Amino acid sequence: MEMIENSIHTIAIIVEDCQKLFEDVKFHNTITLIFPIVCQLINPQLSETIVQNAINTINMLLPTNT
Repeated sequence: MEMIENSIHTIAIIVEDCQKLFEDVKFHNTITLIFPIVCQLINPQLSETIVQNAINTINMLLPTNT
């Protein structure tokens, strides 16, 4: 569980740092692949840390219009 927490936290940081970059069309396929996986992490059976980071990541990806 700790590895998942660390991974989604790292992904959230990367997405936050690269948010403007992800608006470029060339990254839309990457976002399209990542988005459903991150959505699966919004699960009440997972830790609050995982869910919060997943929600933050989704909120940062939504404005990319993919």
